[in-house]
Amino acid sequence: MCRLLYIETEQPYKFSLKIAKFALNWWSHANDDGTGLALDVKGSIKIIKTKDLPKPMFKRNHIPRSRRIAGHVRASTAGGVCDKNSHPFVSCDGRSAFMHNGILQNWGVLKAKLRASGHKFTSETDSEVLLHLAEEVGPMDLMQKLKDEGVTGYANWIWMTPEKTFAYSDGALVLVRNDMNMQVAVFSDVDWAEKKFFKKPRKVPAGTLITIQDGKYTSKGDGPSIRAPLIQYLTRPGELPIAGYVGGPWPYEFSAHENMGVDGAYQCRHGASYLTCNLSHSITKPVKATLPEQEQQWIGPGDLFCKRCNVVYDAETASGRCSICYGVLLNVGAL
Repeated sequence: MCRLLYIETEQPYKFSLKIAKFALNWWSHANDDGTGLALDVKGSIKIIKTKDLPKPMFKRNHIPRSRRIAGHVRASTAGGVCDKNSHPFVSCDGRSAFMHNGILQNWGVLKAKLRASGHKFTSETDSEVLLHLAEEVGPMDLMQKLKDEGVTGYANWIWMTPEKTFAYSDGALVLVRNDMNMQVAVFSDVDWAEKKFFKKPRKVPAGTLITIQDGKYTSKGDGPSIRAPLIQYLTRPGELPIAGYVGGPWPYEFSAHENMGVDGAYQCRHGASYLTCNLSHSITKPVKATLPEQEQQWIGPGDLFCKRCNVVYDAETASGRCSICYGVLLNVGAL
């Protein structure tokens, strides 16, 4: 899964760049498809990005001191590994930078609409669609507009403008305040830091938009979800069904049909419900309900499967990576 960060300090602070370097290098072990920085240099946003790992990027480039730094390492989903597909992406007016942690489905039609309205795309990624849509509707309405356009998936993002920075959590952001000489900082996670490194890092709930300006922040919660609805994939009659979905929490807690002899569904450590079928990790509470019959589908040979999360994805909507763990999906026909 991609990782991103944003650090704001009162004055240009050399140590904040060291923190950014350390985090990006740590994350790059599992996210090695590109590295990028956005820096506020005298009121203008400067972009440095490459398909390479953080170490060669920092070695080749002079990084100016800045009181506002955003960073990203990429695990590619849509679009190949190349400089242009690395984050961040620059807005059409050249004033702002955008980076995304997550994955989108059904975004092709929206991209065509944005291009027809005059937006210039520089990459093959789903992430750049978010930027140009944000230019149209603003950060407050971005997620609702995605939902209205039928785009599903998972989206944590940072939009850095000369005046403000906006950070949206879909459940994977951590906020740090007044620590290590940082006024406000946002990280995808702080697993790279020792527990005592930050005093009180705070998990940002899904659906929260954070607005940062001049070292202070405000937050607004209860943002809309673009997680796709659950589809229950059935195997052959008499066998256990596998629950599959693309990118989000289940709209139903459910059990299998009575004639299939399944007692119920369970919830895994990711918070996603699924039926008991080759469980490979811990389960918590059992649940009871029924998935509507019209939302059942049979597994097809072209469908994709995440072995780690025990989730099946429809061949028409799958992007090649699991929306829970971002691992590579396997073809069901090859299992």
